[in-house]
Amino acid sequence: MPAFVPEQFAQPLVSPDTASLFRRTPYISPSEYAQAPTAVAVNNLVPGGSKIEQAAALAAVISRASDEVDTICFHRADGTLAATPATESGWIRPKDNGSIYFICNYKPILEVDGMAIGLNATEMQNISQSTAETLTINGQIILLPCYNFNGFGQGGFPSISITRPTVGGKVYAVWRYVNGFPHTSLATEAAEGESEITVDPSEPGGSKVYGVYEGTQLTIHDGAATEVVVVSKVEGLTLKLLGPLQYEHKVPTPPDTVRVSAVPWVVEQATVSLTSWLIKKRGTRAMMIPSSPARSANPPKQEEGQAGASTDYRDAVQMLKPFIVPYLRST
Repeated sequence: MPAFVPEQFAQPLVSPDTASLFRRTPYISPSEYAQAPTAVAVNNLVPGGSKIEQAAALAAVISRASDEVDTICFHRADGTLAATPATESGWIRPKDNGSIYFICNYKPILEVDGMAIGLNATEMQNISQSTAETLTINGQIILLPCYNFNGFGQGGFPSISITRPTVGGKVYAVWRYVNGFPHTSLATEAAEGESEITVDPSEPGGSKVYGVYEGTQLTIHDGAATEVVVVSKVEGLTLKLLGPLQYEHKVPTPPDTVRVSAVPWVVEQATVSLTSWLIKKRGTRAMMIPSSPARSANPPKQEEGQAGASTDYRDAVQMLKPFIVPYLRST
């Protein structure tokens, strides 16, 4: 008897979380890895390949290593340490005092951009700007203190009106926020003494860089010309600086970049270690010989990777421990 197949909806239901899935960006550039003291050769990643092919291969390995950084920190495919918007949804039970705690999957939370609450996905109310101004951010938690079932604000606060009982005492909520560390790259050449830089958008084809505000400190990663700048104003993709640049910065030939970032140095070092791990995991002809008579019955086998590969991975995991999210809210 054939299995039952449900009829396809005229209009599919798309999760509001979908737009924030699978965001990835390299945390170091190929030149940064090449300059790092790793003792790992990168001039023959493609046997017999040209310099352009070797650079492209290294950039691809760095992208995979950066993906591994995010996977270690967030345990799944839709988290990233680079500042980017995230949209989440779920059923949440308000506290007895009417407040709602939104436990987010990602950190650090930099800003909250939107929030809607309702009895279900078809009966939603956007919170007002005045209500949004009562929000507070504490680590991974966004607190809405002014929610009230009856539509009467507490302590003079505005509220969302729910006029009939909720399902199991819960309300359905969708919220959008920006999490992570500002992370982009230089888009145009910047001369020494200038007081502004132009950077690439956080999203392909976008028009803004996420996570950058007045007072944000960013590092321009440019070899010997690396320097730290402080943003005084954000105008689209142009960042006005508090002081003049100390060095000239040119945009290198792709896939290399000059990163402009606030990603912690330890994350960058973890990416270096994971890049080394991936390169060493290509394989080796070395053989593993039993080290004691008790193991002599085991035949020799080929090593899984070059010397130090497992150490590189363990070091990276240890460095990333402060950024690992121990709890992910299920929607």
